[in-house]
Order: sequence, then C-alpha cells, then structure tokens
Amino acid sequence: MPFLKIHQYICDHDSFVTAKKVYNRYAGFSKECHTLMVLFREQIESYKEKIGKGKAESTYRGLVADYKSLLLFMKTKKNIEDIAIDELEKSFIEDYYTWMLGTAGNANATAFNRVNTLKWPMYIAQEKGWLRVHPFTSFECKPEYKKRSFLTEEELQRIIHVELKYKRQRAMRDMFLFMCFTGLSYVDLKAITYDNIHTDSTAAHG
Repeated sequence: MPFLKIHQYICDHDSFVTAKKVYNRYAGFSKECHTLMVLFREQIESYKEKIGKGKAESTYRGLVADYKSLLLFMKTKKNIEDIAIDELEKSFIEDYYTWMLGTAGNANATAFNRVNTLKWPMYIAQEKGWLRVHPFTSFECKPEYKKRSFLTEEELQRIIHVELKYKRQRAMRDMFLFMCFTGLSYVDLKAITYDNIHTDSTAAHG
C-alpha cells in the first residue's frame, strides 16, 4: 500500500497520524499503540474512584485542569489531540512548558506543577513495559517561591474585634481565625466535623 493511501487510512480510522504509525503499517507491524492522553484519562478516572478513600477531590479537580491544559496545548500548538507514548521526546515537554508560561499565561508555580503531573503517566508507562526510558526525566524547572507574609498580633486582634453585620460574615471570620490559630489548611477545615473536635476543662490552661 503506497504511503499516501496509508496516511489517508490512518486519518480515517484514528484520531491522529504520526510518521511511526505510517511506517509501522507500511512495514506490516501490528504493535498496539499506547497513547499519552488515553493513559492520562485512565489514571484520572482511577484517582476519581479513590476520592474519600485516602484521595482528595481537590487533587482530582487539579488533575482534570492539568489534562485540559495539556489537551489545549496539543490542539493549538501541535495540531493533534493525542500522541503515541513511544514518540514522546524531551522537546515535547520543553515546548509545553514554554507555551504555559507564554501563550497560556500560567504562573511559574502552575507550570512547574503541570510539568510534574505530565511526568507521572510516563512512570506508569515504564511500569507497564511500554517505555524503556522516561522521555522527560532530564527536563528540569523550578518554581518561583515567594516569601509568605504573616498577620501580626495587632492585625489578628483587629479581625477578632471588628463588627460584622451578618451572621455569615461572622462565621467566615471565625473559620479564618480558627485556621490561623490551629494551622489547619482550608481543605482540612472543610472536611472537619464535630466528631473531630474534643475539648476539656484543662485545654485553656495548656
């Protein structure tokens, strides 16, 4: 079968075309093609099933956002919707990182986290025997950590004593102060119940 006909056949029967796919069909190879986005979706669905069983819904939502970002990059920059895992090279993740910081306008920390997310399915592909060498291990980037500012005792006191008209506002203020004094994150506070709170007569005295 001529190359042009093979190319057209793959266009008609698959979501994307690569040089390796054309060559493999021309050479008569029937090796199953494992792709990045299919594997990514499978891992996201696997994570979703574990929400509430040691996995957080917020992390799941982050993975979905990371998937959508990668898909947008591939559609707009590469003109494809998926790619064979064994065709991935370091240049792919370099282009993605540059695109995130430039065209997508992502913050440095967001781009850093999404790079790490993209490396995750590749380790799974290695475990499954689909890859001999991880294509992205040599790519490194660093997030820009900003120095955190903290409320002073005076500022906390102003928040404590400020007059708020509505009950909802007072509840939000109290939850914020609770996080300040306990060190709980928002995710932990959201999950807390009355059963998690224990008091006794000596608590106030240390």
